[in-house]
Amino acid sequence: MLLRCACLLDVGLFSETYFHTWEDVDLSFRIRARGWTLGWAHTPVIRHHRSQALGEGSEKTYYLVRNGARFVREHAPPRARAWLLACERPRQVWARVRNRWDVIRALHDAREGVSGPLSADTDLR
Repeated sequence: MLLRCACLLDVGLFSETYFHTWEDVDLSFRIRARGWTLGWAHTPVIRHHRSQALGEGSEKTYYLVRNGARFVREHAPPRARAWLLACERPRQVWARVRNRWDVIRALHDAREGVSGPLSADTDLR
């Protein structure tokens, strides 16, 4: 991501409430809301062999779900937000049936406004 200094001074940096995921999307929405134009380069190609920061598993799922739900609460238009929040209950039921405690914890924490990293002793199983 390449940004003009003036844009960052106007909009601010990445939000620390998004930890590991969704911070780039949040920043992009805030940039557009302040009237800046976003663009992309078509030719560069970057491929991730695999996720390095979190790997695969409960912690990655937790951050993806929690921060996604947080993003919806902050940025989705009212009608879309209402529909997406209505889907939370079926997601919780699905997660309980599948013993996906990482998803249940993430949805709960998003609803409670929890942000930043998990504590080292948090069990997501």
